[in-house]
Amino acid sequence: MASRSKIEFVRGDGVTHYLSIPADAWMAGGKLFFTAKSAIDDDLSDASAVISGEFDDTNVTDVTVNNVAYKKYTCFFPPSATSSIVSNGETSRDYIGEFQYVPTTGVPVTLPPTDKIKVKVWFDVTRKTT
Repeated sequence: MASRSKIEFVRGDGVTHYLSIPADAWMAGGKLFFTAKSAIDDDLSDASAVISGEFDDTNVTDVTVNNVAYKKYTCFFPPSATSSIVSNGETSRDYIGEFQYVPTTGVPVTLPPTDKIKVKVWFDVTRKTT
């Protein structure tokens, strides 16, 4: 499965990230989840997640790279996904993230399986809300 090692957000801005899964490992009706946390924990409810997202078949397109078929997820995170993160004067904050694909069989696959994604949230200078 294809994965990424780093993704970035600007607090309060909408952003789109992409993740591709080999087509032969994908099932219609499955879901892709994203979570970013300050630290790895054993919380099954993901209550400590600072950024999260859930994506389904409506977010998938077919792509071919080097003659290999993939299902490419377009993962849009709205401004609300990061707007509650407080900077405390920092220019950025780092988190640990991962995608988890759950096919209709219910057997989840964590992406990446071992090295977690480095997630960086950049803080802006202004704090306009409208």
